[in-house]
Amino acid sequence: MKKIIIILLLLGIIVGVFSIVNHCLDQKNKFSVLKEIYDSMVEVTGGKFTIGKDYNAINVVDIIKQHNTEKHVVALDEEYKIYLDKKYEAPADTSVGSFFMNKYVVTQKQWKAVMGDNPIIVGYGTEQNNDWSRWCRKTLAHWVSFLMDTTKMQYTGVGDDYPIYYVSWSDANRFIDKLNKLSEKYEAKLKTKYKDSAEFKILVFHLPTEVQWEYAARKSRNSDTTYKDYIFSGSNTAEQVAWFLHNSNGEVHKVGDLTPNAIELYDMSGNVFEWCADIGIRHYQTDSLLYDTRYRVLRGGSYLLDIYCSRVSYRGCGLYPNEDAPEPDIGFRLAAKIKD
Repeated sequence: MKKIIIILLLLGIIVGVFSIVNHCLDQKNKFSVLKEIYDSMVEVTGGKFTIGKDYNAINVVDIIKQHNTEKHVVALDEEYKIYLDKKYEAPADTSVGSFFMNKYVVTQKQWKAVMGDNPIIVGYGTEQNNDWSRWCRKTLAHWVSFLMDTTKMQYTGVGDDYPIYYVSWSDANRFIDKLNKLSEKYEAKLKTKYKDSAEFKILVFHLPTEVQWEYAARKSRNSDTTYKDYIFSGSNTAEQVAWFLHNSNGEVHKVGDLTPNAIELYDMSGNVFEWCADIGIRHYQTDSLLYDTRYRVLRGGSYLLDIYCSRVSYRGCGLYPNEDAPEPDIGFRLAAKIKD
């Protein structure tokens, strides 16, 4: 009996030590990822610009023709006429204050460090309407992540440097809430780490507004307030800056593999759509609702869609709430402001 008690005590001690070590490693990893995010935030100087696009200045059909058969061009052209008739992109002059934007969309490494799982591994969104289903799926994802080295997994789109996807708009905001709590928790440690940097500021993270997103996608140099009127973010040639239907091989790609725009933002065109903060989709000129408040703005285009969706002025939308069916080509990028 004594032997059994001793064995149980030893097992308890081992489990306790393992839990403490695991907790310490987890906290170290969280701070490392938080610092990684801070290091890749770019300050975007504000200014005036024209949001949207005047289609007298661009031939959309010519863009579509670059990668499609004539039959497909006709179909896409008809689809696009409906899009244009709704005046989704009717241009308007606007302005934006200075803000911060991350060089990259949020990665699976960052998501896992902050949220504790990777929804992509078992191919589902992180939220389900049924609490029991959600708990089971998240638990499965956690143990698959723990037992397998996902950095070496060979199937499509899984790894530290790939974008997080299969996330809804509310998932993105839950991540941001947790990230801001981490930033607050480690504020003193961050200030010590960056004590030699006079420019360092504690940030409050958020999804970018649609205006912030398009301004950053078009931005030329941060030394002035001008912006470039490129078709795609950083180029008029999609292949230089974007993964889309005809060059992605149907696969999501690692972040930062292509050329960034002028202020070092990568993948603003293509790869995965990016959630914006806006609730409802509004006409730029009249501020009337084009899509009601059940919808959220998506920007940037996708590896699964045609080239015209990767244009900086293209406006997509996602239904909210859409927790049962997050998409395999929707992620998000962090924006931020300086903490008061």
